[in-house]
Amino acid sequence: KINLNHVAIVAQYLAIVSVLSENKGNRSKAAKALGVNRKTLYNKMKAFEKLQKADARLQKIEKPQKDGKRH
Repeated sequence: KINLNHVAIVAQYLAIVSVLSENKGNRSKAAKALGVNRKTLYNKMKAFEKLQKADARLQKIEKPQKDGKRH
């Protein structure tokens, strides 16, 4: 199933990573290039970080260990 919210978040993440790379990690320049203010860029990056941590925790829970039990 395709979730449009997920697609939008991934697209934003890829755009931010690309523009940050082009601007050598300069967040102010990246925000300007993306047409958002610096605070918006920081908030989006923080949200991506939270999603990645939640995803990592979920994968750890869903992945069975060698003893066959889920942890």
